Amino acid sequence: MRAREVALYLEQVCAHRLYEVGCDSVPTNLDRLATSLGARIQYEQLHDEGSVERDSEGYLIRIKSDSPEVRKRFSIAHEIGHLIIAKLLCEKDSEDYKRFRRFAHVAEGLNEETLANQIAGILLLPAWFVQSRVGDAYSVSTVVKLAKEANVSISTALIRIVHLSTAPCVAFMARRAGAGPVRLMWHWTSQSIDSASAKSDLADEYVLQTLIQGGYARDESLALNWLGCDCLYRNFDNVTTWHGLARVEVSNRLSMTKKQTSGELAVHP
Repeated sequence: MRAREVALYLEQVCAHRLYEVGCDSVPTNLDRLATSLGARIQYEQLHDEGSVERDSEGYLIRIKSDSPEVRKRFSIAHEIGHLIIAKLLCEKDSEDYKRFRRFAHVAEGLNEETLANQIAGILLLPAWFVQSRVGDAYSVSTVVKLAKEANVSISTALIRIVHLSTAPCVAFMARRAGAGPVRLMWHWTSQSIDSASAKSDLADEYVLQTLIQGGYARDESLALNWLGCDCLYRNFDNVTTWHGLARVEVSNRLSMTKKQTSGELAVHP
């Protein structure tokens, strides 16, 4: 099963779980969701962001108490993701179990942590909510509003929107300390874009500098043609951070047909 099939399957599983427990509004009621899976949430002084373990009363989700609220919510959703995966694995007679085992063994590059992150994004930002708020087009300013309403981080909202996008695009975060070089911290691509190709281009500081300034990056040496970027800029304690949403098309160098993109990005539910 390809990554796209895995994503669609997880959307179905999570949508069913949210409906089952009555989580039909955003921000998602994570306490109710955890309780439905026999879990309690406890905030503690921890080194890691969170963990889940079985105890005499069911499951205990431990969350780092001094993390920002959006980080705590993602950590809870991530640990709930592990419980949803465990539930699929335990129900050995169900069709869900059979399908899960099938894709878990053949999905390239996916492990349980990756799957738990995907589930967290779906639970915090259900497809129906993203579609209702974003519509057919969006920008970084729209992402900021979406993140605020759902009580999630800008990064979570960016990754989720790109994950749902029907247009070729890339979300990324870059950072610079003081006057040092601009470094790529992470990137996420829509389904039609090869992640390794995007990473290769974004490893070039000139490309990053061009994108964060809103420019175009089109060159035969690049794997992708970068058609412009909408960026959110922040500076704190002499560290500058950019969250970017870039429109792209596949370069002729990869012997693939170029895909035309409009000035806006479409999202499907």
